[in-house]
Amino acid sequence: MNDDKPAGKFAPVPPRRGPSQVSIGGLSLGLMLALLLPGCSTPDMKPFAAASRIVSVSVTTGGELAIKPLAKTPIWVNDNLMEPGDPAHPYMALAASWSERRKVMDAVLVYSTALAAISDASAHRQENATALLGSVQQLVATVPGYGAAFNSVGTLVVQGLEVTVEVKAWHDMRRAVASVEPAIQLVARGITLDFAEIARLYEAPLNDQLAELGASIRPVVRIEQALKHQREIQRQLVAADPGDSTKGAELLRLDGLYATALAELSQIRLARAKVEDEVTQGKAFFASAIRAVEAWAAANTELVKAFRDQRQPNLTLLVLRAEELKATVDQLKTQ
Repeated sequence: MNDDKPAGKFAPVPPRRGPSQVSIGGLSLGLMLALLLPGCSTPDMKPFAAASRIVSVSVTTGGELAIKPLAKTPIWVNDNLMEPGDPAHPYMALAASWSERRKVMDAVLVYSTALAAISDASAHRQENATALLGSVQQLVATVPGYGAAFNSVGTLVVQGLEVTVEVKAWHDMRRAVASVEPAIQLVARGITLDFAEIARLYEAPLNDQLAELGASIRPVVRIEQALKHQREIQRQLVAADPGDSTKGAELLRLDGLYATALAELSQIRLARAKVEDEVTQGKAFFASAIRAVEAWAAANTELVKAFRDQRQPNLTLLVLRAEELKATVDQLKTQ
């Protein structure tokens, strides 16, 4: 392979189409076939792009499904009950934040597609090299706290986590992949940290809700237990003197009070169980999303090694994490 010089300044990235669903089964089969094909000196980027599409679509869809239940839930904020639709309701800020994270995952897809394109269309290496660096710049720009710009000699300078990485535009595929690798690892670290922060923002109002429900259930439990005890005593009195109408009327009164207390207690318990389920599902989604992004970054490193060793990349972990994430999102869809 020839060592080309870095390209100069690049034009803006052309508009992209939105992500589409890809069959997991087809992806797995395609990957396995790629892994079994011997004698290929140029790694096939299509399985990487396909798995990246699964991760991108699943993260986007799953995040919306995870936070959507909050929109319908009254939530206490600083001793004030925020009803659904209130501008101060926690869902509003969370939904706005997640809409920005959608752009991150779209950019992941654009980068992965550009990486496959520069490998696939050798006749247009100049254009594809430009698209690759443009996609890296776009990806960096979507991650909060990161930035990327071309310097005077056409090198893309990426900044984030108090680290600076330089990315040069090589037309040679091996050099191109190796050049973007440090930036991709830096960006992936930023994405996982950002998702962890979003997960905390998601859980915070739900944990507050659980605390409020816990505080409200305690006096109801005490009342329910007291009424249950009084009712049992009154039943014994009525059983000992069934002809006493006064004792019978008191038992009926206690039965009514106990039924009311029990209904209120059951309602609070159901509400608490619902919130606990939302917390559990949200934690599962964000944890799965973080693992998928980490696997995506590891797969990018594997591409660098595959080009160096002139072999097909082993993307098994990325495919596995993509399948796990999709399964988590499918579970959210059933709720």
